[in-house]
Amino acid sequence: MEIVAHSDTGRVRRNNEDAYAFDPDAGVAVLADGMGGLEAGEIASRIAVETILVGLREAKRLSDATVVAVIAEA
Repeated sequence: MEIVAHSDTGRVRRNNEDAYAFDPDAGVAVLADGMGGLEAGEIASRIAVETILVGLREAKRLSDATVVAVIAEA
């Protein structure tokens, strides 16, 4: 599998607040769209991505039904 990502700051802001990460072993890609212009939006999106990946990695050790329940609760 090949995964490629690109994010753009747009026309209004100078910094990009989006965050993304991949975990090929878990078979997941996560993207969090930063809250453009809000204070610490880049931190919030990074924390969201990291939290989701950690949760999915933990869920991978569980049954398929449990994984679905974990995602549904998120």
